[in-house]
Order: sequence, then structure tokens, then C-alpha cells
Amino acid sequence: MAKKKPEFQGSIVHSAVDALTTAFGVKGAHQVWFPKTKADVATAVALSKEQVTLIRSGMQAAATDTAEAVGGIVIHLAGLTKITAKPDAVNAEAGATTSAVAEQLEVNDLALPLIDSPLKSIVSNVLDDTPSCLIRSLGPLSDYVTKLTGVTPDGQSITRSGATALARVLEEKAVITGVTFEPAPAKGLWMVRRSFLYPGKDRMTALVKALFLDTEIPSQCDVILEALSARHDFPVVSVMAAGAGLKGKKAVTELVEGAIATLPAGLVSEDATENFTGASVIRAIVDAGADLPIDPEVDAHRIRRVVEPQEDLNQFLDLVVDDLDRGLAFREDGTGKRDENMRVFSRLQLDREDRVSLSGLVFTPRPATSSLLAPLASVSFLQRAETPFHVGLDFPPLFAPRIPGFKGVVYVPTDLLYRLHADQYATSSHKREDMSPFMVAYPRDVDDIKSAITFAQGKQKSLVARSGGHQYSGLSSGGSGTIVLAMDRFDQITRISDNVFDVGPAVPLTRLARFFKGQGVTIPHGECPLVCIGGHAQTGGFGHLLRSFGLTLDYVTELTIVLSDGSVRTVQRPAGAPTTDDEKLFWGVLGGNAGSFGIVTNYRFKCIKDSDHPKSFGYSAKRLYRKGRYKNLMKQAQAWTQGIVAGSLPRGIDFMMTVLSKADTFRPPVPGILVELVHANLGGEGEAVDPEEAFAAIMDAADSDPPPLDVRLTDKRSRFLSDLSDSFVRRFPLSTPNGREFRQPYNKRLNATMDALTDDFIDGLVDLVDTATATKGLYLVFQMAFGGGSFRDSQRRPETSIPRRDIVYCFVFDLFYDEEMKPEAERLQGEMQTLIDQHFSPGQERRLLWGSFGDTDITKDAVRDFYYDDLAVYDRLRELKKKVDPVDLFHTSLTVKLP
Repeated sequence: MAKKKPEFQGSIVHSAVDALTTAFGVKGAHQVWFPKTKADVATAVALSKEQVTLIRSGMQAAATDTAEAVGGIVIHLAGLTKITAKPDAVNAEAGATTSAVAEQLEVNDLALPLIDSPLKSIVSNVLDDTPSCLIRSLGPLSDYVTKLTGVTPDGQSITRSGATALARVLEEKAVITGVTFEPAPAKGLWMVRRSFLYPGKDRMTALVKALFLDTEIPSQCDVILEALSARHDFPVVSVMAAGAGLKGKKAVTELVEGAIATLPAGLVSEDATENFTGASVIRAIVDAGADLPIDPEVDAHRIRRVVEPQEDLNQFLDLVVDDLDRGLAFREDGTGKRDENMRVFSRLQLDREDRVSLSGLVFTPRPATSSLLAPLASVSFLQRAETPFHVGLDFPPLFAPRIPGFKGVVYVPTDLLYRLHADQYATSSHKREDMSPFMVAYPRDVDDIKSAITFAQGKQKSLVARSGGHQYSGLSSGGSGTIVLAMDRFDQITRISDNVFDVGPAVPLTRLARFFKGQGVTIPHGECPLVCIGGHAQTGGFGHLLRSFGLTLDYVTELTIVLSDGSVRTVQRPAGAPTTDDEKLFWGVLGGNAGSFGIVTNYRFKCIKDSDHPKSFGYSAKRLYRKGRYKNLMKQAQAWTQGIVAGSLPRGIDFMMTVLSKADTFRPPVPGILVELVHANLGGEGEAVDPEEAFAAIMDAADSDPPPLDVRLTDKRSRFLSDLSDSFVRRFPLSTPNGREFRQPYNKRLNATMDALTDDFIDGLVDLVDTATATKGLYLVFQMAFGGGSFRDSQRRPETSIPRRDIVYCFVFDLFYDEEMKPEAERLQGEMQTLIDQHFSPGQERRLLWGSFGDTDITKDAVRDFYYDDLAVYDRLRELKKKVDPVDLFHTSLTVKLP
């Protein structure tokens, strides 16, 4: 009897429908196989012998990692993530991340020299030849490997143990499925990290040479210098000294202190000095490391260079600093970064052979061109030359659909990668059960959406559309009663005429802004890079051009939507108050609670032309946070609110300010202030534009209360509006890889007022911001914007249902927190609530962006009062809901409720 052919137990998807394939670094149409177990890997390898086959274990890839798999298979080990840690053995499956392993090491007080890339897989850690930050203290990670499990190219499972395990597995060209390490005890580990802002080329050269030229570093100690483009483009340098025992500690710390002494007094504050011991050293190194972007407009290029003994080290260090200066420095004339298209994360250190090594990443706009990279004389870009595991032709069949007639991929809670597809921006901040939908489905076209509607109604489930997944309260997710329609494949941008474009709901702002810049047009929009236009347009689209041009939704001329009965309607913007059914639907979708009425598949935008505003001008001023400086800027904000109330503030100017705490990843070493100003040149060519005069008082306030050594990073220049809009998007590495400000969970707030700011409010706000920025374990994001202008006075107001268009001022006060600091974050938000009730909007608290925080139960009168000026508007929305979704198919706690 013939032996039964093994069956693959994992998931198989095609690259054309899988939402994660962009993170794999694989080009061309192919299948992605996700094995469920180590044995399943062997099955996958055996079944894929007739196909071109590549192996992947991590979820992020640099541009220099890309490989071709046209017509083939990628066996991806992301589902193999189990970790066990004991004093004598740490076992990790191939797809476990560096961060997850570091967490287990910290819990068990163990140490391994992990590479500091939090999302990198443990197998990539073992195979990577980039030295860890502890290469001299602990040696290479491969030295700790005691056993490897794997699969040979003919599909045979193997186990290799002992000192030669790794060499044998590599010789056999096997897929590594799991690793066992013999960890070191963490006791005795220590690290000191000093962080400060980039001191300029000459001082940086002196620092680098004091650390690495003609110096002796004890063999059991490490000295590391990192230079990186941090949040909001603050250029940061960190110097670390580390070791695995007391031997050599005195010598290496004296070396570091002596090198830092070459810098100006006051540049390196004691507050920016961090001390770590034991397993926290490993966790701190990993947490502060560089990951790779999932931003579609950013490419990452790996660099790796080792200086051999016969080379001129002095010359090499000069070249390195030249490149770092290009990636970090701002021009002295105040016109921005020396190179707007280059950002860096770079590391210098000694390896075990006492050779200086350079490693890291260079980030450039995508697609990167040769002209961007050619001047990087000192670095070596790593290009992975990969041989396919197997070479062949035909595809095996895919699995049967879970939704009848549905062509896209569907994930349910029992699936291997369900959690990966269910997680979104808000997941870490809300209850897991509220963020675990019945299924996550990726429709490929309108027919798939119709199939999902029929299926959801048959299963008595609610349906929620998810474009980017950035709803702050997680309401683009749901619990077991919800099916999430992930709209990732609706990402088209189509030019209709010179300034009219069709845009799919899954287009992120990072891509939209870059594309529009290339076309010489723009629309008002926000700054979060991975927020998608689907939810952004429905909730308004607040951003840096609010006073000058209004909201994103003001520029939608028509939209296409699938309703609960499966019908598809394309509806146009009304000319004034809506009268027809189609006009009322347009009115309700744009500004009514997002997702209440159907699934939007396309927006048509009529954009603003750069050519109509040739003298537009913008400022971006980055400054160190000082309490007095911040208060002076808030006094300027107060003057603007007084001008808005009095009707005297010019319409075509915008002022946005951000205060950001120091961070633990991509960190500015101290809190910072970002001031952004726009003169929109609404009058066109004939308007006299003098932004120096218009914004002089604000810029003076930004330069007030200087610290002993001030840092003034300014970009002030005349730029087209599309260029300004594009520059406001916070692309990686200016945010976390997934577009958040900080990786920690958060307690959020977004409030507005109809009145001018009072002295009492400013005093209270300044004190709260100062407390939050000074509290260890809390990470503040404060941001503000102004109403009036086109936001308030637009003739388009009656055409959409967006409320609160008469606000004068709004602000964000978000507190991200380490878990043990959650009570303190809640306490400070309680103080903020008191301040708002007493001095900001007494009598009626006003909020923006429905359900961004607090109670989201819109059935409560008090909750509706937070968001609506006129409850009659909500009653009109309820009647519309009854008409187009009488079964309440599209439902969350915040969607419009049936009457």
C-alpha cells in the first residue's frame, strides 16, 4: 500500500491577498505557507519540492533583504513563537522575536547577547553576523547554542546538539525551526548609557576618536557609540559602557567619561544618564534598538563595515562622521536638515578582535535612488544574495473559503496568525476580549464585501470596516460578535483630471501625501503615517492646514459605499444642505460616526493646487522643552484664541505645537517641543506674504528661556503646500514602526473649547505638562490646533455632518505609561479633567474625534453631549441609519443607533 502523503496543517495564502507580504522582503507573485508546528515545517518542505521555495522567520525586511520568489512559495515561520526559559536552558522556536526572548530572560534573571532589533526573529539573531552590544562582554550568540532543530531540503526533521550544532545545520542547508541556548546568569551584568543631542561635526569627531582611536578597551567590556535620527528629527547620540563583571569596569567608565568631557559643559545632563544591572541590561539594549519600517514610503538599508588592522582607522572615522553629519545635522542658515532624504541608526564599537565595526540602518524615501546613496563613502550596504531552498513550478491548491463566495483571506481565533491580523493601534490599551473579533476578513473586491454582508447577517454578527485600524478606543475591532472587514486591498489612487483623484480607503497618509506631492496638489490631513484615508475622512481629517483649508472631508466630491442590503451607491456632494436620499447619505457618512452606514470603497477628492498658492511658507522649529519656554508659547496660543474670538486673526495661518517626553526607543534624551507654522498664501500670487512678521512673536517664544546649552533646529523656507503637507507626516524613524508615538499603552484625551484660553487654564496646563514630562515611566504627547478660518467659515459646512466646527482651540493630552505607572497616568488625567471642567469648557465638556477616549456609549445623553453641538443632528443621523441599515449590521458601541 502506498504511503499516505502528509497534509500541511498550517495556513496558505497568496501574496496577492495576504496583508503581510510587504513585510517579508519577497518580490513577485507567490504563495506564503505558515507552518503550525515544527513537524509542519517538514511537511511544508517536503510538499514544496517542486516549487521555488524561500524561507523566512521575521516579519520585517530591509530593502537590502529582498529576494525573488515569482511563481514560488515562501515558508514563513512566524507561527513558531513558543519560548521556555530555565536557568540551564532557554528554548525558542524560530519565529520568536528578540523582544519576547528578552522579556523571558528578564523574568528569569538570565543573559544572552541578543541583537538589539526588537522584532527580529531569534533565528535571524543566531545567523546574523552583526555583533551585539555585548559582543566583548558575553561573546557571540552562537556560542550559547547547545541544540538546534531543523528540516533538511529533502524534508527530514533533524536535531543537532553540541558545539558544532550550528556548523552542521548550515552545512546541511537545513531550515532551523528551534534553538536551545545555555544562558549566562545575569548577575554581574552592568551598563551605563549617556544620551545627548548631536554636538556638531567637529565635536562628534573628537568624541569618536577619543573612544576608538588609539584606545584600549578591556576584553570583557564593551564601549558602544550610537547616532540616530530620533523622534521629530532630534539628532541623538548615545554612548554606552557595559561589562559582565567588575573587572575592567573602572578603566572603561573612565574612558567614556574622558571622551564625554571633550563635549561642551551642559550638553550631557545627569538626567540623561541611565544605569542598568542584571537582566535589565539585555532588555534595555533590545528596547532601544532599531527596527524596520512598515511605512510604504520608507526604505531601510543595512550597513556593515569592519576596519581591518592594515586600514587607516583615523581616515575611516572621519568618513563615518561625515556621513553621520549628513544624516543628522541641520543647516546653520535655518533651512532644515543637511539632507532631507536621509536618516540613520548607526553604531560604532570594537569587536572581539579589537577591530572597529560600523553597523546600522540608513532610512531613505522609497524608492531609493542611486543619487541618494552614492555619497555614503564609509558604509557598506549589505545585499542578501539568496539561493532558493527549492526550485520548481506549479502551485498546490489553496484552502476552501470560510465565507461562501469570498475570495480573500479570512482569519478566525483558532488560526495560527489570527492575533497578528486582529491586533491594531489600540490593542495594548484595551481589554483583549474587546479586541478579539469573530473573524478578520480581507475582501479583494466589492463582490467579497457583498458575500461578507450576507454571511454576517446569516451568523447574526456585526460588521466593522477597518482601513488602518487606528481608532483610539479600538472600535474598528470588536469582540466575538463582530466580523472585521480589513480593507487593505482597496488601496488604489487614480488620477481623474489635473487635481481630481479617486482614492481607496486603505491608502495611508504617508503614501497619499507623497503621491500628491508628486502631482503638485494636496488636501488637508493629519500627521500619523499609517492612518488610512477611510476612517480619517469619515471622522473629519484634522491637521496642520485646519484654519487655512478646513478638513479632509471638505475635499471629497463623491464616495462609493456598499450598504447593508448589498447595494452599491456612488453619491455626490450636495451643493448646500442635502435634500435627496443620496445627498443625505453623503452628509451622514462624512462626519457621522465612522462606519455607521456602510463600507466605503472609494473617495473622489478635488485637491488644492500648489500653483494657486505659490508663496506658501512653513516653519518647523524643534527646541528643547523648558517649562518657561512652553508657557511663553502657550501665551502666544492664548493670543491666537483671543484673535479668533474677536474675528481679528487672519484666516490663512496655522499654528500647531507638540510637546513630547523623552522616549526609551529612538529617543530624544530630554523632552522636546515642536512648533509648526504655515502661511497658506490664500490670496495667491498677488498677496503680500511676510511670515517672518506674522510668526515673529511665536518664534521669539520658541527661543525664550534657553537652557545652558540650547539646541535650535529650524526649517524655515518657502515651500509648496503639497511639500509642506508631506513634511508634516511623521514617517519612521520619527515614530515607532507601527506609527505610534510610544510603544506603551496609553490613556488619551482630546478636548476643545469655544472660548479664548484663560490664565488659570494655561497655568494649570503648564504645571500638568511639566509634571508629566518629569515623571519616569510616563510618556507625554501634548498637541494643539486652532479653529476659526476655513474650518469655521467654510461654505461647505452644511454638506457634511461633522460637528464642533465652531471650536476656537483643541488639544491632545495623551499619557503612555509603563504598566506600573498606570495609576499615575490615570491620576494626572483626573487632574486634567478637573482643569477642563473648571477653566477650559465649564458647563459642558467638548470633545473631538468620536470615542477617542472615555465612555463610548453613544446611547447616553451625556456622551452625545460631548460630541454634538446640536442633538437634532444626531436625530437626523438616526433616521438615516434606519433607512440605509435597518438591521444595524454596521455596529459598534459608537456607531449611530437606530431610533
